[in-house]
Amino acid sequence: MKKIALFLLTYCMFLTCCACQGQQQQSDNSTSENTSTADAAPSQETEEVPTSIEDELSPALTEADKANIPIEMARNNVDFGLYQIKDGWIYGAAANEGNGKLYFAKRRLEDSTWTTLNGCYIVDFDFYNEFVYAILSEDSEGQHTPIYRMNLGGSNTTKIVDGKTAFLQIKGDKLYFNLYDENDIPYFTSCDLDGSNMKRLIDKEVYYPYTPDGNIIFYQDDKDEETLHKFNLTTQEDVRISSPHMYVPIYDGKHTLFYVRNYKSTRDNSFTGDLVKRNIDTGEEAVLYAGAYTGDLLYVNDYLYFANMNDEQRLYAIDTNGENIKLISDDPYTSRVMYTGNKLIYSVFDTDDNGVPQSVNNIYCCEPDGSNRIALLD
Repeated sequence: MKKIALFLLTYCMFLTCCACQGQQQQSDNSTSENTSTADAAPSQETEEVPTSIEDELSPALTEADKANIPIEMARNNVDFGLYQIKDGWIYGAAANEGNGKLYFAKRRLEDSTWTTLNGCYIVDFDFYNEFVYAILSEDSEGQHTPIYRMNLGGSNTTKIVDGKTAFLQIKGDKLYFNLYDENDIPYFTSCDLDGSNMKRLIDKEVYYPYTPDGNIIFYQDDKDEETLHKFNLTTQEDVRISSPHMYVPIYDGKHTLFYVRNYKSTRDNSFTGDLVKRNIDTGEEAVLYAGAYTGDLLYVNDYLYFANMNDEQRLYAIDTNGENIKLISDDPYTSRVMYTGNKLIYSVFDTDDNGVPQSVNNIYCCEPDGSNRIALLD
């Protein structure tokens, strides 16, 4: 089995912080206590109860579009080391035979040979027609991550957006992404598919930005106790819709939010929280499981997938009522769980003697119940 070179530790621990390293550097630490239990005292919240988000979404969204929102949003939370399946090909990061570094590559699902598309590490990417739009890391520290466009085979590569970017999305004929300024502040930005007509959409730093329709934008407001906000571009209305210290948010496309809530910021090295279900219209919140990792959450077929901190960070699934919990992978220290092409993909880490993740051991692709698993880095 190939082991990924330790230079990728920067990217592994980047994800562990759940939002981004810049967030840690620019925000004041919270002074709230970390209880992370189901019977902990709920946060005293004063946010306005919003009207139904479903009524605000673009009428052009079909029921199929709405059903795809939680999958897209969960994928958007995995901002380093993304994998996607398209037309029987899996795209993502693969090790070079010569030096062990990870490059953007693709392979057939039934094959074991990767074809390199680009000599840079893949941070994030999405498809539009017969093109790949990809955020590629041009240095080992992830400080220069421009957006490129290329054919599905990797040819005709063109730089669309220069600088440091993250959280790439394509909606309609627009790119959406975070663009960092000279002070390393991330601003949610849009542009045309050729990089023209660039526009800053929200005039403050945002994390986990996601738009289901190009008008409603969900984002984590770091300065507002790391809460999830809903921003309406048309009306410029900005509403807080979650409890504090919220990570890896997923909106179901109708009336419900799922996220991992902590009572202490991850900036304070606290990565265990409560898996929460929240009715957006009423603000009612229920804890589905106490002991979820703050860096992972996936919603597929009425099940939530999460890394269980009560069992050495193994991958579990639980239904949306907090019942029928089941083990998906027996490997400890899993992360980066995603769903693509009706398959699960997740990473397993090697750790030091203290259980601290050090490098990626392997990445696996399997059925949603964990069966028929194949290793992608063998």
